[in-house]
Formats: sequence, C-alpha cells, structure tokens
Amino acid sequence: MSFETNVQQYLLWGFDLRELCGLAAFAAKDGEAYGETLVEAVMDTGVYLTASESQEDGADFAIDPQAETPYGVGRLLLQFLFGPARNRYIDRYIPLEQVRAALAAGLHGVCDTDAVIDRYLADKAAPKEPQQAGGLQAKLLARRAAWQKDAAQYDILHPEQLLGYHAGDRIHPDVAHKLRQFRPFFCSLPTGQAYQGLMKQPAQQRRRWLAKNNRHLILRDSDWAHIFEQVEQTPDTFARYYPMGRLELNSDDAIEIMRSLVLNDVLYAFFLTMPEDAEP
Repeated sequence: MSFETNVQQYLLWGFDLRELCGLAAFAAKDGEAYGETLVEAVMDTGVYLTASESQEDGADFAIDPQAETPYGVGRLLLQFLFGPARNRYIDRYIPLEQVRAALAAGLHGVCDTDAVIDRYLADKAAPKEPQQAGGLQAKLLARRAAWQKDAAQYDILHPEQLLGYHAGDRIHPDVAHKLRQFRPFFCSLPTGQAYQGLMKQPAQQRRRWLAKNNRHLILRDSDWAHIFEQVEQTPDTFARYYPMGRLELNSDDAIEIMRSLVLNDVLYAFFLTMPEDAEP
C-alpha cells in the first residue's frame, strides 16, 4: 500500500489529523524531509473540500451522459486518464482552517505547513493548459498515422503476430532484429553436454524433460501431442524444442518469439536461414 493510500485510509477511518503527524515521524528515515510530502498527501485527499466542492473538482474532464452534443476523442481520453484521480478524495470533511491548525501543530519545527498549503492551493487554482486535450489527441493521431504507414509496408508488426507467419510475409525491421538477437542463444543450446545427454536417453525421457522444464509457454494439448510425436518419430527435432526448457524468457516479446518458433514450422525454417545483416 502506498504512502498516499495510507494517509487516505487513516483519515477515512476518522483518526485525528494532528496525531497522524506524530505517527509519520516513526516511519520516516533518519534525515528524511517527510513534512511537505505529508502535507501534500493530506491535501490530495480533498478532506478540506465540502461534498459539493469535491464533486465539482475535475469537472473539466467530466462527461454528462445526458448531453446531446457528442464529445470528441480527446475529451473521452482525458476522462479515462485523469478521471480516476478523483478517487483519491475521501468521504470526510475537515474545514481548511482546522486542517491548517492540525498540521501546523503536528509538524511544528519540521516545515512551514501554511506555506506548503498555500502553494498547493495556488497550483491547483492555476489555469489549466487550454490545449491539453488537443495535444493528447494530436499525439494519438500521430501514433495512429505511424501505425497505418507500417501496416501498409509490413505483414508482421509485432512479435505476437509471428505465430501466423506465412512464407513471404514482410516482417517489420524491429521484429526481425529481435529474431536475429534471439538466434545465437537458441542455436547454441543444442550443442551442450546436457543436450547430448538427453539425446542418449529414450524419447519418453526427452518428452518428460520438456513437460517439466517448460515454464513460460502456455501450450494446448494438441500442441503437446504434436511436439511429442515429433520427438518420438524424428529425434533431431528435439533441438527445436529444447531451448524452450532452457532459456529464461524474461519479456513478453521473448515468450511470443519462442512460442512461434515452437509451433510455426514455416517461421522456424525462415528463422534458421535469416540473413544476419539484411532486413527480411
């Protein structure tokens, strides 16, 4: 639970604001200036706002479901992105002067609480950027245009699309680069002593090893049945599946690449013959 959430819960439960300052001192590290942070966290709860004021706050982003005029995408996204910030307001009211007095007494000698509160209120009252919605919408439109341009040039834009790769598909350079980075690790593993030892074991032992050591790929029963059949009938194919039990796949992209190489025969054949420097 975050520091801000703890402050919310403390006040929501009705505990004394001045005592909160004393409790916070026990949690502070030696020499840490916690005073201003605590004052701002208290103000962020909106405890000093009446019920009507807390409802009005953030109205710039609010959407009236009964309004006849439709809202643009910028307004909708601002409601989605910034609307949740209103949830930090708690259902408790302490007049601002009482908040000032409690914080000043509890943090006496730690910081100038009145100055922090005045600065907080001034920042909150400052005019909002008039082009905020337009700027956000412009960024989204620019990102969409870039995506449309890439989609017109390439068939595979992201690693998760590699599972559906067909011969001749155009792979985005970023994805091709990740494939090339993956290959040295993938191809070096079936040359080690551990692999050679497993190849001397019966096929059943290799199948058990794959099932036990696969920690990252979610495969269907039909996928496993196909893999086990390949390992049984064509022992050399174990080199293709062995890396999925050895590599530590620490990203979603790595997991998608491995799954695609295990399941997509066409991609696997292309992967083994990819040029090192040229784009596919």
